[in-house]
Amino acid sequence: MDLPLIILILSILAQFVAAIKALSLFGKAERLYAWVFVATALLLMGVRRTVTFFQILSTDKFIIDPIAESVALVISLLMLTGVWLIGSVFKKMGRMNSEMQSELNKREQAEEALRKSEEKYRLMVESSYDAVTIIQNGKFMYVNDSLAQMLGKKRSQLISKDYKTYFKEDALNQIKDIINRADRNNKGPYRFQTIFTRDDGSDMNVEANASIINYKDEEAIFAVIRDITEQTQIFQKLQKSAKQTEGLENYISICAGCHKIQDKNKNGRPWISPADYITERLPDIKFTHGMCPDCMQKWYPDYIENESSDKDSD
Repeated sequence: MDLPLIILILSILAQFVAAIKALSLFGKAERLYAWVFVATALLLMGVRRTVTFFQILSTDKFIIDPIAESVALVISLLMLTGVWLIGSVFKKMGRMNSEMQSELNKREQAEEALRKSEEKYRLMVESSYDAVTIIQNGKFMYVNDSLAQMLGKKRSQLISKDYKTYFKEDALNQIKDIINRADRNNKGPYRFQTIFTRDDGSDMNVEANASIINYKDEEAIFAVIRDITEQTQIFQKLQKSAKQTEGLENYISICAGCHKIQDKNKNGRPWISPADYITERLPDIKFTHGMCPDCMQKWYPDYIENESSDKDSD
């Protein structure tokens, strides 16, 4: 076999290999139709060279130009090399696209999970019995319905309004202290009791749990507030009752005959009436006088006898 024929065979092989390589890039690179064109062109070139090869074999008169075939071989090899090199680039790009798509899917899943989580917590905050607010730069940036109802306002009337309107001096001092602590990297939470002012001017005892958070790239105060007015009133009544009973001893000396009580806190430890003893220690208790039937019979027998006679005559 002479050299020109070998060159032709190598050229045909290079073109078919390049076409196969182009076909292998299907699905691994973008612009699929472009690779269809490249692969088709390489296959047609290979087919044309194959036809030439069989023409040479079928006749002795067909003359092969060694220079032309050498040039064709170089072109075929360059095409094969180019497809091979660019194929690796597109494969790498395909892997990168796949990784990016995978990362994008993960990010979308994370964002969806975050959205659902935020929605869940938003519903929890919105439906919370406790009041919830975010204060930033001295203004209400967020309030839930419970806080609006607590202050006797609509939510729209509170947003972007100065919170100092509704906070007593003690509450303002507490918040100022929280801000000062935050400057020392102490973000909380802080728990304290204070007094708010309702829209009608009445006071309300509250318990607040507050901490410093990052809200829209700025520091803000996040607070959960509970109305404890009723609990405070009950506690104050209990304290008052306990204070009133401080003077009552565990054991009280009482006369077996007249039922007077010995007051051990006075000089001479005198015997006084139960009414006087209790009134001195429980000033809120007031006594009124009456007489039971037994005492009426003992001290006013004539009156009882006349009452009985009048009833019998009737």
